[in-house]
Amino acid sequence: MGRDITTDAYKKASIVEAHPRENYANVNYTIIHGTDDDNVHFLNAVAQQKSLVRAGIDFKAEFYADEDHSIRSTSKIQQHVYRKILKNILDCFGCEWRN
Repeated sequence: MGRDITTDAYKKASIVEAHPRENYANVNYTIIHGTDDDNVHFLNAVAQQKSLVRAGIDFKAEFYADEDHSIRSTSKIQQHVYRKILKNILDCFGCEWRN
């Protein structure tokens, strides 16, 4: 408590403040976030997206309206998010998605 959150250590540990070109340039990166997340504020995902765009990093983004941290308010939404995760994993290994 009472610590200065703008210290160099905080900035170094931050995924937004860190060097996105060095950390994300050669990876398949996807942001998945619920807009009503009570653990991680949605603006953190927005700041990360902004940082990646400014650094010229390609990535995928999935935002789920009114979803909390678990993104599973209905079975359809839960299936959708898991399908997106599975497709991303398959893409990483050069595999094709078959419905």
